[in-house]
Amino acid sequence: MWAAPDSASPDAVVKWTESLSTYISLGVAACTCVTLVFLYRQTRCQTGQTRHIAEQTELLNETGRAELYQNVMKEMQEISRIFLQAPELRCYFYEGSPPPREGDRSARVEIMSEMIVDFMGFTLNTFKLFSAEEKRGWTSYFEDIGRNSPAIRAFWRAHREWYEPPVRNVLDPIVAEISDDPRPEPLASAS
Repeated sequence: MWAAPDSASPDAVVKWTESLSTYISLGVAACTCVTLVFLYRQTRCQTGQTRHIAEQTELLNETGRAELYQNVMKEMQEISRIFLQAPELRCYFYEGSPPPREGDRSARVEIMSEMIVDFMGFTLNTFKLFSAEEKRGWTSYFEDIGRNSPAIRAFWRAHREWYEPPVRNVLDPIVAEISDDPRPEPLASAS
């Protein structure tokens, strides 16, 4: 079948060569078709894997967001717990009372100021994981406490360089807008 022609006639050689060429072309076409089928199946498989990876990535992002929000809320609860244990400190953060200059209460107000500004830093530095609504809510809270708390503003003036740009972007305009003495006179009840 594939043997070369016995006679050396040119027509026989041409026919045999054409026949061989046709079989080779058919073989190449068949191989190409099989290759295309395998490429199609591989592409479909990779597309499915890519979709699964995207779904897993989304799930991981949601899990990360949930864990982050849980950590933010734990920190906020810790601040609230301290205010529950020492309600006399709330006025320095929510009611505009100037911080005492000396004594135990002054130290506690300073520590609470640092805790709150640290909490601002943690929350603001993780904003990329928050929804737009969550960002607006936290930013509003931070701006309100900055406006209502001479203690936060005094702490900020003294320690601004400790903090990253996201915190500076919130507190700098507030501190620039409200000019109050960073170390006001002590309250009569401070001790």
